[in-house]
Amino acid sequence: MSSSGSLRIGIFYDGQYFFKVSNYYSFHYTRKNRISIGGLYEFIRNKTSEIYDKEIQLCQIVDARYFRGRHLAKESEDSQLRGDRILMTFL
Repeated sequence: MSSSGSLRIGIFYDGQYFFKVSNYYSFHYTRKNRISIGGLYEFIRNKTSEIYDKEIQLCQIVDARYFRGRHLAKESEDSQLRGDRILMTFL
């Protein structure tokens, strides 16, 4: 919490998981839409406001990071890249 009483929120995505969930909503859920990032951010701000008993205007998302790891070896095209991925599975 900052000195002004506002809450600064950071969001860190597990990109592979988010990708799979988004695909589920896009291809299998009745609405056939991907997850709305804006809607997700509003939900997070609302829940944070509720949990910390703060006005929503004081709950601001200041950073968001998305990380999606490397592809699996069986998905790799390049032979060197494939070799590297296979090696990493044994370490």
